[in-house]
Amino acid sequence: MTREQHNKPAEGVSTALAILDTLVTRAERAWGVRELAEHLNMMRTTVNRFLSQLTTDGLATKTADSSYTVGPRLAVLSSALHRLHPALNEGRKVLDSIRRHTGGTVFMSVQAADGRTCFVVLESESETPIRYRITPGDILPTYAGAAGLAILSQLGEEIWPDEVPLFTKQTLVSRQARSDCLHRVKSQGFAVSVGQHIEGAAGIAIPFCFSPTLKGSVSVSRPSWEFKEGRVTEIVTTLREKIGKLQEIIVDTHDLATHETLPTKLEVKRASTQVERVNQLLTYLASHPSHPLALTDVCRIVGAGRFAVTSLVEAAEQHGILSRNNDGALYIGPTLLRWSAVVGPDHSPVDLALSEMRRLSNMTGETICLALLEKDSSRLRMVQSVPGEGRIQYVLDPAVDVPLHLGAAGKAVLAFAPEWLNEIDLVPDAQGRIVEIDELRTRLADIRAKGYVTAEGERIPQAYGVAAPIFIDGKIAGSINVTTPRYRVDRSRIEIVADQVKQAAHNLSQLFSIT
Repeated sequence: MTREQHNKPAEGVSTALAILDTLVTRAERAWGVRELAEHLNMMRTTVNRFLSQLTTDGLATKTADSSYTVGPRLAVLSSALHRLHPALNEGRKVLDSIRRHTGGTVFMSVQAADGRTCFVVLESESETPIRYRITPGDILPTYAGAAGLAILSQLGEEIWPDEVPLFTKQTLVSRQARSDCLHRVKSQGFAVSVGQHIEGAAGIAIPFCFSPTLKGSVSVSRPSWEFKEGRVTEIVTTLREKIGKLQEIIVDTHDLATHETLPTKLEVKRASTQVERVNQLLTYLASHPSHPLALTDVCRIVGAGRFAVTSLVEAAEQHGILSRNNDGALYIGPTLLRWSAVVGPDHSPVDLALSEMRRLSNMTGETICLALLEKDSSRLRMVQSVPGEGRIQYVLDPAVDVPLHLGAAGKAVLAFAPEWLNEIDLVPDAQGRIVEIDELRTRLADIRAKGYVTAEGERIPQAYGVAAPIFIDGKIAGSINVTTPRYRVDRSRIEIVADQVKQAAHNLSQLFSIT
């Protein structure tokens, strides 16, 4: 086997990750294919092929003008990571508490793969009229500024740079000055910086261990003219108290995860492309951010053999998706955390479903409605719609409650939660008819067998609907529904429309699920 053949899988994964990183880094503006290819110094045909695959998996989105930007799948993974990573989930509350105690802007930073830069993963901005502002995803040097110095003090001296750019007149440019500063930070357990990185900004930071492979820091920053040396001890004490509790949570979570094993019946789709393998790896890392992995674990996660997975892991480590500790265990790396910081924690399925709903509307020409269950509830609500093309069309009133036993949207959900039949009030339909429960049970069984449901005039006298269920992590979560005026229904095409609706429901289920 030639060296060229050995490197091909790693090169493909590396290309996909490089494109993703570029899309995230400039998430506020889409990239054209030619522009992206030139930026990455890649062949346009290569970039176009990988963008197509990334779009199929939801990791990228093609805009109306054929440019590309971050896809909804990354938004789903980002939300999951913020919810499930102990430092991110608990850290948000801790940073808010520190801000209230100190009055400054508080932010958490994590080392990048090379250790010479770090990035902001969380922030809690001061409420004062003049304030230090920073955004999650912002990249900072580790050799200037309190946040970076607190991280650099935890890393080996071999990565301390010989030369650094002069950010301000206060930047410690000589190696001896930085060495003295870092040794002082290590001995004191905190870093202070006044104008070293950004003129007019002052910060106090303490180091902490973000994960078994990554160092972090938490900083309190404010304009330098508000900096008071007499408050340093007070602020450091607050930081140590609050972050000490967070550190205990992080350590306990990782200790528990270390003793867990992958489920013996881990069901994964065998990836047919390198992009699918990337998607499956990212999904597992976002849903199990504290779990250490061996190479054999990654083989099971992506459904591939040792050779392909070795190349995948090599590329993932190179791009900072994975990081390795001294024992060889693999953990979530800094790049995925930076992507999550940029993309953010709060993404509603209502917004993320729009692209799929528009696609279905374009195929059918009709109004598409999304109904979702409220969390831990049997209450179903219409939450989003995309209008059809016709002059006469079904128009959704926002936040409408949907009866589970009437209409396509409700029955598509009830069929997969039949135990709720005992809880709901079987009110009459639009024709004044009360459905018998035995008849309804038979109908629900038929819906489960077919995977879709049709309904005519049950909720709205002149409406006809075709709906299919949406599942999130294997649990019924809602439905997607094509609704049209009854006079316009082409009954010869109902099976075709049903297949289109089922495919849309399947796509949304895959998009929203992380386990």
